Amino acid sequence: MPGIIDADYWRTQEFRETMILQIEDVIEQSGMTVVRSGSELENHVFMKAKSKEDYMNMVLKIILHVQEMGTGTAGQ
Repeated sequence: MPGIIDADYWRTQEFRETMILQIEDVIEQSGMTVVRSGSELENHVFMKAKSKEDYMNMVLKIILHVQEMGTGTAGQ
């Protein structure tokens, strides 16, 4: 039974807030100016995701992209 409950935990506001904070933290650390806020980025991902795996993969791609872009601009 806990597996069934846990399977949809990624859809909860609590979990989503954690992801928003992680995205915003990476954006802040990168020093980049972004067009969308962490909340907007996460919401876009959430609306597109069909599963927890989709959601987590898209969040990870955002985080990695921001880190790469931040690293690229830091050396300039």
